[in-house]
Amino acid sequence: MKTTLAIAACLALAAPPAAACGSGFVLGDEVGAAHPASIGVAFAMLDARNAGMLVHSNDFANAGTRVSADEAAHRLEPLLAPVKSRLPAMSLLLVEARLWTRYAPAGRSRHADEHAGHDAWPVEGDVVVVTGEAVLRGLLAGRIAWQQAVDSGLVVLSGHPARQTRVAAVLAARFAQQGDAAMASRAGSRSL
Repeated sequence: MKTTLAIAACLALAAPPAAACGSGFVLGDEVGAAHPASIGVAFAMLDARNAGMLVHSNDFANAGTRVSADEAAHRLEPLLAPVKSRLPAMSLLLVEARLWTRYAPAGRSRHADEHAGHDAWPVEGDVVVVTGEAVLRGLLAGRIAWQQAVDSGLVVLSGHPARQTRVAAVLAARFAQQGDAAMASRAGSRSL
């Protein structure tokens, strides 16, 4: 059952003529999900793509799934920098590449770890944010609203309830500012 769901998720996220997933996925090599929420997020992404809400990940970069996902994860760092002291430690999982990136407040390893392999996992006590690269890029560009992403299952948070609530509030506020800036930029370019 676990194998069938993992294969279905990879096929759902594969580019339309492509038949393989990124990150060196090989049958028999950790065919399970990187997190219990991974499969649900993958299917929510498929539904969102079919509804025209998400752009396919391959439209973002030709450098490969891992490199593209790593770049997207690092784009989140400057957005979090102004609130780093108020942000509990969190680990972000981008499901397509199975890429884990950890963000921790100053004094507790405040940098995005570059582990992008199967052996990289969140630290105990981290809030885990599970999403996809296309969702993260949509949030960063202001094309997707935070609450819409959470409500549709495109973003799932887990961890200690109080820390989870704090991370959700901080991300919602930071992404809302990104969305406001993106809308202002689009409005300004239309009026020129």
